[in-house]
Amino acid sequence: MSRKKTTLLGLLVWVVITFIFSEFHSASDGTDHIGFPFYFYSYFSGKSDDPLAYGIKIDFIKLFADLLIAAAFIIVFNMLSQKVSKPYKTNPDL
Repeated sequence: MSRKKTTLLGLLVWVVITFIFSEFHSASDGTDHIGFPFYFYSYFSGKSDDPLAYGIKIDFIKLFADLLIAAAFIIVFNMLSQKVSKPYKTNPDL
């Protein structure tokens, strides 16, 4: 597989994992959390006495950490893909 295809596949896998581990409960008086392994996005729409609890909150440090981990995942995914798909060389003298 080419490096571009492997990178896109790794990115797609990461996005799917992120949405599998996300929580979407704002429709039923709760919160939404998005991110893997750290929740960097949260949205609250429930009932609360705290006016600061409402709305969207984005934690840029956790977002940066998620992006670094995703980049490391894609790099390792590329390295493993190249190692597995590398053709074996045979020795013609044997």
